[in-house]
Order: sequence, then C-alpha cells, then structure tokens
Amino acid sequence: MPLETAFIAGGWSEALNPATIQDVMGATSFGHAWELEAAAARILIATLTVLAMRLMIIAEIIFGIGVVGLVSVFKMLDPI
Repeated sequence: MPLETAFIAGGWSEALNPATIQDVMGATSFGHAWELEAAAARILIATLTVLAMRLMIIAEIIFGIGVVGLVSVFKMLDPI
C-alpha cells in the first residue's frame, strides 16, 4: 500500500503518511480493491482456523486421544 500511495501522491515522503494513505484507501479504485482483498484474506484465515480446530476435535473424537496422544501416534508412525 505505501508504494501505491507514494506513486499516487507523487513522492516517497507521503508513502507512510497516515492521512495520505487514508485518502488513497477511500478515494481510489486501488484503495477499494485493496480493502476488499484484505477483507477476503481475513475471512480466509478465519475459515481455515475454524476448519483446523474442527478437524482436531474430530480426530480427538475418532481416535479418543488428545493432542499429546496424537503426537504419540505420529511418533509411532515415524520410521526411524
């Protein structure tokens, strides 16, 4: 975002200026697209986090073990 802000504002001195970044975010199509992309990334991270938590719970239910037991299972499967 700072690179695009510097390009639009016309100088590197404006690249990290919060007021200029806010103007670029609110007044340009690049800013709107960047906000949508950031929101999509947040949703993806939240979804993957919930999915990982659910898979851990399912594994605990199926195998009847906790995380410590799961580590033991992986150690047993590791061919040394």
